[in-house]
Amino acid sequence: MSTPDLSRKKSLFKKVGVISFITTISRVLGLIREIVRATFLGTSFYNDAFTLAFSLPNLFRRLTAEGVMINAFIPVFCKVQKEEGEQSALNYASSFFWMATLVLVIFSMLFIAFSPWLVQYIFAPGFKEESLSLTIFLTRFMFLYIVFISLAAIGQGVLNSFSQFWVSAVTPVLLNISIIGFAIWLSPRLPNPTFGFAMGVIIGGLIQLGFHYPFLRKKGFRLFTGVDFRNPHLAETFKLIIPTIFGVGIYQINIIVSNLIATTVGEGAISSLNFSNRLLELFLGIFVISIVTVILPKFSNLFLEKQFDQITIDLRFALRMTTFISLPIIVGTYLLSEDIVSLLYKRGLFDQKSVLLTAGALKYHIIGLVFISWNRLLVTSYQAARYLRRMVQISFVVMIVNIIIALWLSMEMKHLGIALANSISQATQTVLLLYFIHEFGVGKIISLKMIKQILKILFCCIIMAGGVYYCKSFFNTWNKLPLMITLPLNVSIGILCFIIPAYILKCSELMELILIFTKRKKQDRTV
Repeated sequence: MSTPDLSRKKSLFKKVGVISFITTISRVLGLIREIVRATFLGTSFYNDAFTLAFSLPNLFRRLTAEGVMINAFIPVFCKVQKEEGEQSALNYASSFFWMATLVLVIFSMLFIAFSPWLVQYIFAPGFKEESLSLTIFLTRFMFLYIVFISLAAIGQGVLNSFSQFWVSAVTPVLLNISIIGFAIWLSPRLPNPTFGFAMGVIIGGLIQLGFHYPFLRKKGFRLFTGVDFRNPHLAETFKLIIPTIFGVGIYQINIIVSNLIATTVGEGAISSLNFSNRLLELFLGIFVISIVTVILPKFSNLFLEKQFDQITIDLRFALRMTTFISLPIIVGTYLLSEDIVSLLYKRGLFDQKSVLLTAGALKYHIIGLVFISWNRLLVTSYQAARYLRRMVQISFVVMIVNIIIALWLSMEMKHLGIALANSISQATQTVLLLYFIHEFGVGKIISLKMIKQILKILFCCIIMAGGVYYCKSFFNTWNKLPLMITLPLNVSIGILCFIIPAYILKCSELMELILIFTKRKKQDRTV
């Protein structure tokens, strides 16, 4: 590995490492939040109502905050910063902030006004009576969260463009603390325990928005300086919004469609799919989302400079690393799904039936992890290149595939078929994104060498599967040890059964990680 390549990869890993550390804390707190929710709500209609009501602002949060505000805003901000200077870029950011505020408030008021009809006939047609009325109330109460988090995402975009990533990584920690705190404080004291969770969502959103501002001021951002609704870059950004919504939001749209179908297959279906998705996003957030956060502004600048060869190299590296991490997670989670769900959630109203529902969904969700990981990285490349027309076409195909397969499989497999349909649609998106990526200058991603590297990883996963299966069988026949001991032991053995053959086979991903970190330690010792 050449010195420039090593330096670039070390720089990437340093930034990703910081974000991953903070994100790990956030995801652990998110897991605690889900444990608290499982304890107070189980898989009852209360949880179904809260899950669906929170999924609506959460859907639009993903579309606006992670989609429009970051992926449409950052490429334009980087372009203005490079071509017109930092102050022009900050003026554009201020103008976009207030334009977005106006649009978001109007949209939220309209959604709240029409939420009874939207919930009853579009988002939850299977809900009746108390479940329906509670879902409508919670939707109206929590929907303003979209305003706070979307505006916070503009601040995140500005700070990310200045390579200050950690601030935005901290804000989900604050949200989770807010939800956990209000749930523990209010839920036991109220006749309806969902209200405590809903209050935590709204207060958490306000905290997330306010947390960014001091750091933005240090970068020169002012809310009321340079505001101009005639700024030509606003029109440029809004042209990117619709295709970006479809490209980035297809995963979330599929979740909403899944929830809609799940309302027709029985109580507990939505909750179990949601708990399963939370575990899936735990794995995604720790590493994949951290990489995406770092490489989007980097890729935006590389595309402006037309450095297509470097983009291809960086993208291959990121895809290989996510594969090396996600494939063993898939194998381990699939084999240990019931143990994982039992240890994390089985308490209070979350009984053995809830465990089986959630573990079943997790098995079918987790097989799509590698495809979701690749899609996040590939979609980021399309966004950075501002090649959104093709992304919209791909997203539309993927959405249709998910709907058709989910409707078909849910007739026999119930909520398990919905989870499997999500994974199949993600695999479809991966194939299509790879097929068309050459159209905007990126070189061939999948090479014979990369296929051989992935086959090595798969072989290591087979050895790992054998080790985990044997140990699980051994512990199951010896019931004296509690799950909180046997599960970590199984995970540890699984990691060893993966890492040892990977080292023997000299898997390039492991060798690169060893080289990066050993070089770093040597440099630290010489300083």
